[in-house]
Amino acid sequence: MRKQHVIVYISDDCEACDHLVEFLRNHKVNFTLKNTSEDKVFLKELQQKNIYVTPAVLIGDSHKILGGFDKEKLRRILGF
Repeated sequence: MRKQHVIVYISDDCEACDHLVEFLRNHKVNFTLKNTSEDKVFLKELQQKNIYVTPAVLIGDSHKILGGFDKEKLRRILGF
């Protein structure tokens, strides 16, 4: 698997967020988790990127996955 910087934005009471985090942990992907419900600074970070949904995944400088849990797209981008 290629090493890429992965940032995951989640919010409370978000089933897709829970599935996404579980998937990444099961595949031993290192990621930074940012909960927008717990820290409004993370919410502002997302909004500055014109993102208004969770889960949101930022991978490296070029990939964004927004508003849901797309397992196949994650596998393709992360290389497994």
